[in-house]
Amino acid sequence: MRIVLKFAAQVEPDLDTSTTHLPEAFVWREGKTTWIYVFYSCQAGGEPYNFRYKHIRTMRRRVTSEDLAVSQAIVQRNLY
Repeated sequence: MRIVLKFAAQVEPDLDTSTTHLPEAFVWREGKTTWIYVFYSCQAGGEPYNFRYKHIRTMRRRVTSEDLAVSQAIVQRNLY
């Protein structure tokens, strides 16, 4: 299985941090359910500005059959 991600929007920073970076995505299948996990880091921010990372967090989303169909259509048409 191949999943193609297309930039669709900006991910806003979490409320307790100044900026968010999206360094890694991971796809996992549990039985018949497919999940995509996104691991991201958050800078500390503040005044004076602290560029160091304060948190590493994760979010998870179920990949639906519709998501997979769109991904396959993109791959077939070389739209990535």
